Amino acid sequence: SLGSDVLELASAAPHLSNPTAIPSGDRFVVTWSEHRSDSTASLRAQGVAANGSAGVAWAAGGVVLGALAPGHNAPNAIPDSAGGAIVAWEEFRGATSDVYAQRVTASGALAAGWAANGVGIGATSAEEYAPELASDGAGGALVTWAIATASAAGGFLRARSFTNGSLLHVVEPRATPGRGRVRWRTEAVLEGEYAIERRVGDGAWRFLAATAPDDSAHLEVDDRTA
Repeated sequence: SLGSDVLELASAAPHLSNPTAIPSGDRFVVTWSEHRSDSTASLRAQGVAANGSAGVAWAAGGVVLGALAPGHNAPNAIPDSAGGAIVAWEEFRGATSDVYAQRVTASGALAAGWAANGVGIGATSAEEYAPELASDGAGGALVTWAIATASAAGGFLRARSFTNGSLLHVVEPRATPGRGRVRWRTEAVLEGEYAIERRVGDGAWRFLAATAPDDSAHLEVDDRTA
């Protein structure tokens, strides 16, 4: 059971990842990605009192910010100056990775005028990823992101289960001179080896390596051809 100093925000999904937390007004806004056992995925947010004493402020299980893609990665958030937050993330809603944004108000509702599953910020045939946000000083946000086109040397890695084909969520991507390092988090029930695949630009996914999780249920791969 949870201790008195722990506040549970979500427990309905077997896989929760990419948590972020920002102060906004008199509370914290926490976001996370989740994959449920019925193969649905979503990005969610929850408001929490600054001292945790009042419990969660919004709907049990969090407010759904986006739920159309198989995964929602690299979420970033800033306060909206009114007790809510603006969140941007990357997802494969179509054939490529695109950037979307959503605003949740202080009451835990999606802001008026914002699409149910996020507003497309970068949604082209290129790969858009790694969104960053800054306040525009008027309750909105300036969003920047990276783009890799067919002419760029951008590489994309994914980890796929050999047995059921399910994809894993990235915990930490890191680029250093000469290599790209990616770390994924697995679940205890997902055992065995995983296929690490790489794609350049709009090209096909190609097998790079096979590896198994370490003792902490993580996969880590260095791509020295990225």
